[in-house]
Amino acid sequence: MVLWTYMKKMSIISVVLASVLLSGCFGITSITGSGGSGIQAVEGYTIYDGSSFKILVPAGWEIITERDLRSSMGQNVVAAFRNNVRNPEFTANVVIVKNVLTGEAKTIDYEKALYEKIKNSLSSFKELAYDTTQVRVGGTMTDTLFTDVQGREGPDRDLKRFMHLSGVAGTTAYVAAGSMLVGESVDTAKKIETMIRSFEVE
Repeated sequence: MVLWTYMKKMSIISVVLASVLLSGCFGITSITGSGGSGIQAVEGYTIYDGSSFKILVPAGWEIITERDLRSSMGQNVVAAFRNNVRNPEFTANVVIVKNVLTGEAKTIDYEKALYEKIKNSLSSFKELAYDTTQVRVGGTMTDTLFTDVQGREGPDRDLKRFMHLSGVAGTTAYVAAGSMLVGESVDTAKKIETMIRSFEVE
């Protein structure tokens, strides 16, 4: 499948987060307190090191790097991970979005504002989880939110489930965002949540 065709099938909320963002646990024990070792290997997953971030990726999932993404998606999406179990309607995926801010912001404030933007962008909105948690940014744990919602990107669009978590380093925000069709398997949902909760920013 041509990359652009695949990208058009990915969620608008996930892929076009750059336009939504403010411009200007399933056994994860590797996210430790400040001074800990950070992300560690988990059975069935590998650690993807994107130089500015790290994330656990399920074995067999397709990895699409920033170089391959730039031609079709611009500068903001720096990595994408696609489920190895294909769905002709919509294949579950996780993307990493990098957004340069006009000034510094606390991660928790950024994440709250992002949540409101997404909430207001979806119809048939339903909140499934809104958890205060922590993300490692530059080796230090900082407060953020893990959110899990469902909704439609338009009245005639499929009902999808979206999970995300962000971390802000200086004036750069990084967002790990996952999406899947509502009704996908519990296993797929667990994999996406594991990925999102493992995310850390260098």
